[in-house]
Amino acid sequence: MHGSLASGDFNPRRSDIDFLVVTAGELTIELVPQLAVMQARLIASGLPWADKLEGPYISQTALRRYDPTHVHRPALRVDGSFAIDGHGQDWVIQRQVLRLQGIVLAGPPLEDLSVDFFA
Repeated sequence: MHGSLASGDFNPRRSDIDFLVVTAGELTIELVPQLAVMQARLIASGLPWADKLEGPYISQTALRRYDPTHVHRPALRVDGSFAIDGHGQDWVIQRQVLRLQGIVLAGPPLEDLSVDFFA
């Protein structure tokens, strides 16, 4: 997780919950509809904060280095829709925020994903 929740600026009245799912490899286009169904079920679950989630699925390789020619990722939008979205140039900043303030909920620490993760 990153964003206001990780930085301590979370406001329950107006903040969303920014997450990032790091995958071992690139997700296939065939998997995207299945992820959309999963995300829709989560939002419809009625669980607290389920309708405030926002974040992409990104491979370890793509997370290591911003590549402006390869920016599109499956992502849950804060409005509950699920689609292929692009990372902008601010992704370089987002990676730094993840490194400094990111909260890992499952899996290895971000630094362990690769020695050149934030190179």
